[in-house]
Amino acid sequence: MIWWLHARAIPLVAATVVGAFLAALLVGRTAIPVPNLAGPAGELLVVQLLGAAPVLMLLHGIERGDTAAEAVAVRSARMRNLALCLTLTVTCSVAAAVLRVAVNSSECVSLARNVAGFLGVALLIRGIAGPALASVVVAVLPLLCAAAGWGPGGRPYAWAWPVHPANSHVAIVEAFVLLVLGCTMVLLREQPIVTVQRPYS
Repeated sequence: MIWWLHARAIPLVAATVVGAFLAALLVGRTAIPVPNLAGPAGELLVVQLLGAAPVLMLLHGIERGDTAAEAVAVRSARMRNLALCLTLTVTCSVAAAVLRVAVNSSECVSLARNVAGFLGVALLIRGIAGPALASVVVAVLPLLCAAAGWGPGGRPYAWAWPVHPANSHVAIVEAFVLLVLGCTMVLLREQPIVTVQRPYS
């Protein structure tokens, strides 16, 4: 089991989670400029982008295994991968709740919510088109939402949940619905639905 956790790069994932929460406490509400594509100008808080880091590390760890060999293993790789995903989500949610009470950090709540939502998106795309595209989508999604997700009055559209404030119930529900859908995809499929054929050199 210890070997399997190291093979999945779990120490690296754990370090990324700790680093993300420490960074969230340090940067607070620091925003980065994002070009405006439609509607009024918005902002992307650094903490809203940080949620992608643990997800990308976990996705990298999951894909380090040999899926062909694990498909015939006695112990289900799908269930273990699902357990890792749920452990990441629960860990981030508990950490956010503790930091919210201890230091009144709403930024950590946004971080935990975005980890859950980004993970759901990553697992969905991974099951449809593979891990490479899933990583790209997770990295680009918060930037897209910050660039095109702002409606009249400077309020984010409902679909742009990564840039919603921490107290947005709509964003929390969307993020966890995406997580449920992503986890369902993990149970249903190990290989992507769409495979990209590489041309012969």
